[in-house]
Amino acid sequence: MNHVPRLFIVSILLALLAGCASRQECTDLSCQRPAATPDSMVIWWSPAMQTATEAAESSDYSRVRVPVN
Repeated sequence: MNHVPRLFIVSILLALLAGCASRQECTDLSCQRPAATPDSMVIWWSPAMQTATEAAESSDYSRVRVPVN
């Protein structure tokens, strides 16, 4: 009877690890957004801060070059 709780915990941990190990394609909008690179950073703008020009281009971010020494 002492092995039942251990077996239950091991089973739960294995199920969690199996769920984390499965890879799925990301179809969310956040997967399509650019990320920062060593020579540039991405500034995300909230809808309230977007200018008319940016809103017309439907851009919610700006990429800014960072000088590398």
